[in-house]
This record gives sequence, C-alpha cells and structure tokens, in this order.
Amino acid sequence: MLLSFTDKKKVRKSFGKLENILNIPDLIEVQVNSYKNFLEANTEHKIDSGITKVFKDIFPIEEFSGLATIEYISYRFEKPKYTVQECNQRGLTYSAALKATLRLVAYDINEEKQTKQVLSAKEQEVYMSDIPLMTPRGTFVVNGIERVCVNQMHRSPGVFFDHDKGKTRKLPVTTLLMALGYNRDDILSLFYENIRYDLTSEDEWKTKFTPENFRNYKLRNDLINAETKKVVIKKDTKILYPLALKLKKEGLNSYLVKTPDLFGKYLANDIINEKTGMRLVWIFTVF
Repeated sequence: MLLSFTDKKKVRKSFGKLENILNIPDLIEVQVNSYKNFLEANTEHKIDSGITKVFKDIFPIEEFSGLATIEYISYRFEKPKYTVQECNQRGLTYSAALKATLRLVAYDINEEKQTKQVLSAKEQEVYMSDIPLMTPRGTFVVNGIERVCVNQMHRSPGVFFDHDKGKTRKLPVTTLLMALGYNRDDILSLFYENIRYDLTSEDEWKTKFTPENFRNYKLRNDLINAETKKVVIKKDTKILYPLALKLKKEGLNSYLVKTPDLFGKYLANDIINEKTGMRLVWIFTVF
C-alpha cells in the first residue's frame, strides 16, 4: 500500500522531559463491561442480572383461569448476520437476534377435590427481538451510523419563585420546616431560647442570669439576687451590656422574677399532671 507524503509525515513525538509513570487508562471500559454484563447471564455468582432478571420479572405468565402457564427457561443470542463494517456500508443496525426458550405447561384442575395436576409440558424456542450490540470501541451502529451513549448529569433548575399578589393562601414557614424533617421542638430551638423559671415562693420565680438578655434593658422591678435575696439594682434603671457582664463576673448567677412579669410569655413544653398523665396546658399557651 502506497502512502502519501502527508501520511508519511504523521510522526508522534513527545517533547516532555519526564517519562510517563502510568499508562492511559481504558476510558470506555466501564461502558463496555456494563453492557456486556447486561447481555450475558451471571452464572458464576448465580445472581439474576441483566436480561435474565428482565425475563424472570415477567415470567411465569399464568392464564386467567389457571389452566396454563408460560415459564422462562433460558435465552441465547444468534450470531450477527453482518459485521460492523458491513453494517456501516449497507446502512444497517449492528444487532443480534434474541431467542428465549419457553415452556408451556397445561394443568388439569379438579375443583371438587381442590387438586391441580400437570397434563402436558412443551418447550420451544421463541424469537423475541433484535438487540443492538456494542462494538469493541464502545459504540453502537444504528442504520449505518456509529453512535455512542454518553453518561450525562442534568442540573436541576432549582426553585421557581412567583408572586400571585395575594390571590392564594400563604404557606407558613413551619410547614416547610416540618416537611424537611424538623419536629416542633427543633423549630422552637432554632428561633427561640428556652428560659427556665423555678417557683421559689407564692409569687416569685428563680431564673438564670444571662448578660445577653440585658442589652439596653430597663428594669420594671428591682433586680434581686436569688441566692442572697439582696437588691442588686433598683427598678427603672437602664442596664447596658458592659454592666451586665460586670454583674455576672461579680457572682450574680440567678435572680428573682415576680409572677406578673411572666404574663405574655409562652410555654416551651406541655404541662402534664404526673399522677394522671393528663395534659393540663397545651404548648404555646399564654400564662
């Protein structure tokens, strides 16, 4: 075969200074092996896969009255009629005929004795369809044109926001959070801080002193140390954050709160009678 001048000049030369450490991997190995496993039965590990799994999902097919069934036995591929090059030249699809061996079983049913016996069983090979075959290059030849299946990820468009100008009901954010797996207590802890109040007398409650809750806060009552029962700061005094930090550093760990100061607050948990187990106050009930 004579080569042209341009064909003779096609010389691949590497100008790199480092030698290749690893060989180029077979990039189509995954596609080729995957389709090969689909066409061939996995008899080594005795696992139903590929076409065998498809057949066993469909068969057996039972007649409505139960007098006959069609069972799947095995399958095979015939040798392709044309090679890959011949399919390219003739404009054909490179494929092979799929034939399955099926068994037709007829039964004799005695309704009085509630028995079912086999009358006859006949096996026959049935043509199913032509299955496209993959070339060694990982491609398919369809109507004489070589094509390839590309694994591609489709990016989700995301969420579309629209405004209906108040024509429909609005969706509460709690409904969205519950749909994402949050329960009622988790939602409360996300947006609110739970403050514990312990009853010390008939109209006084003990709670923890947190400087962050006293930023530019004006006292409506005297700030009383719950441990010493002494007035730390008198009412109508505006407390700034640096002063609150100083009080915490000096040992103010808890203070007393009057019962009227709790009016308007919400319960973080239900109040349940320990003896009867009955729920006395539902969550979010106002004092």
